[in-house]
Amino acid sequence: MTINIKKIKVGKGKIAFDYEKKEEENSLISTHTSKFEEEPEPEFWRVFDLLRVDVCGILEVDPGQFAERIIPTGVSYSTDSGGYDGAIITCEYRMPRSKATTTINTPLFKFPQTDSEKGLSGYFDDATVKHLRDLQEEAILYLEGHRGQGSLFEDEVRDPRNVTPEHSNVRMLGNDNIQRLVG
Repeated sequence: MTINIKKIKVGKGKIAFDYEKKEEENSLISTHTSKFEEEPEPEFWRVFDLLRVDVCGILEVDPGQFAERIIPTGVSYSTDSGGYDGAIITCEYRMPRSKATTTINTPLFKFPQTDSEKGLSGYFDDATVKHLRDLQEEAILYLEGHRGQGSLFEDEVRDPRNVTPEHSNVRMLGNDNIQRLVG
């Protein structure tokens, strides 16, 4: 089975995933939206939290001053007609003086495919790409049943971060043939 994570959204005690699933190599792709209330593993929240500094970099603001005010709430992944993966990060920005929040979406940035694209305007840096891929990996683990209370679908307990792609029948779809993204 292959899964392509299209969107991750958290809020109000729920986690939602939009994803495409393909059961077998020659089968059709089905589109799904799933909402859960079960707590994810701590690694999911750790990776999500790393996006605070990434968003500061994208918005060109000082992370030392603003990272605590930025709360990531979602990521939308896409692939353009040229085959480039990209993403938009959604976050809540807290304004301490007014005690208000507002939603901020980053611009759609691409994942660089070549070394010459790294550092160019409109492309994510390596650290952000890793965090976004890790978040996709955590989403897949969650969909496989690895939740905060432990594995839902396996008898033996295992740490999913010690698992290699060969341990799972789930593979990530992507134009760069990424197998089993991050964490």
